[in-house]
Amino acid sequence: MLRIVNRYTNRFIAISKRVRVFTIEYEKVLGSVVDTVYYGLPVSEQNREVIDGDPNLDYPRVLY
Repeated sequence: MLRIVNRYTNRFIAISKRVRVFTIEYEKVLGSVVDTVYYGLPVSEQNREVIDGDPNLDYPRVLY
């Protein structure tokens, strides 16, 4: 499970299905395989990049 969290407010932020909308700064694992939290800041429209993954998934696939 991929969750994007605002690093200043620690609140969940939605993410587009196949577009990276945040600059990932670091990750913090919270005791569960599916509870990896990616902290990031919004990225401007022109700097967004497509994430490879299954277009049928609600979130991009995360490989470990």
